[in-house]
Amino acid sequence: MIQLEQRVFVEFADPINHPRAKVWIPPEYTLTGGGAIVLWGKAGNILTASYPIKKDGEAIYTGWEARAKDHRIADPAPLIVYAIGFKLLTENGALKLDQDVVTATSKTPVNHPKLNVKLVNVESVLTGGGAFVDWKNSGNLLTASFPISSDGNSYTGWEVRAKDHIDADPASISVYAIGINLPNSVAQSIKIIQKVIVMPSTTPVNHPQGDVRMDDGFTLTGGGAIDNWDTAGNLLTASFPTRRSGELDYKGWNVRGKDHERPDISTVTCYAIGIKATSV
Repeated sequence: MIQLEQRVFVEFADPINHPRAKVWIPPEYTLTGGGAIVLWGKAGNILTASYPIKKDGEAIYTGWEARAKDHRIADPAPLIVYAIGFKLLTENGALKLDQDVVTATSKTPVNHPKLNVKLVNVESVLTGGGAFVDWKNSGNLLTASFPISSDGNSYTGWEVRAKDHIDADPASISVYAIGINLPNSVAQSIKIIQKVIVMPSTTPVNHPQGDVRMDDGFTLTGGGAIDNWDTAGNLLTASFPTRRSGELDYKGWNVRGKDHERPDISTVTCYAIGIKATSV
C-alpha cells in the first residue's frame, strides 16, 4: 500500500494594522505549500507576503509566514496562515519526502515588481510556492502568486507580482518555488504524479472571489492566485486551502481580491496543485 498523508497547520494573528503570523510543521512532515487570508473589515487590509520560512541554522523550510497591511486608511484586521505538510505511507512504515526549494529576489525596486523561478532538479515535482514584497513607504501589495508551466502541462516554476497603489512605493520582491522528491530508498519503485487545476472567476466585480477543487485521487499540496486587475488596481486578500464540512483533508483553494479607494472591477484565477503516488 502506498499513500500520501496530508496535514494542514493553522495559526492566527490578532487584528492590527500590519498583521503578521507564522506556523511550523512537525519534523515528520515535509512542507509542500501554504497560504493566508486577511479578514479585513472596513476599508481593506491587503496581503504583502505568504512564503515558506526556516529556522535559524536549518537548511529545510519547515514553516509558513504571512503578512498584510492596511493602506492609506486604517483597518486593523486578523490574519490566518496555513502550512501544508506531507509524508509518504508505505507497507514498511512512514517516510519523509525530500524538499527542493528555489528562491530569487529582484535586484532593483520598481513600482510593479514581477519575478519568477523554476525548479532546477528535473526529478523534483512542484507542490507550491510563495511570495514576499519588501515594501518600504506607503506600501507595495501582492496581486499574484501562482505556478507556471513552459508547456501547459507540467508546472515547474512559480511567479509573483505586486504593485504600489495610488502612492508610489517601488519595491523588490522575492519568489519561492517548492518541490518534493522521493527518498532514495523508494525512488526506483514509486512515482509521484502532479496535477494542477486552473479555475478563472467569470464575472468582474469589485471584490472578486473564486474557488477550485482538486480531483479525486490526488491530494492537495498547495495553490496559487492571480488578481487580474485592470485600471487602478485590484489586490489580493486571500489565497488559502479549504475543506468542506466533514472532510479530513483539504481539497480546495480559495482566492479573494479587492479594489481599494478607487474602483477597479476584476476577476481572479485560482490554482490547485495536487499529487498522487503510484507504483512504477
